[in-house]
Amino acid sequence: MVGALTPRCAELAALLAQLFAHVPCRVLARTAEMTKLLENIFRSVNIAWSTSWPCLSERMGIDLWK
Repeated sequence: MVGALTPRCAELAALLAQLFAHVPCRVLARTAEMTKLLENIFRSVNIAWSTSWPCLSERMGIDLWK
């Protein structure tokens, strides 16, 4: 995803980015920032969830690796 302040800027940024990777869509900067924020929150929740398993299994007396 490429974000920019104007559609023309997004088009130019996408052309530049396509030299290095596939760019599926061009959006305004606010949309790109919201997408980045959502992705970061999703990643943080997944990390917190996965790191809580050892504590939970220990409290319940369950061997996590079995």
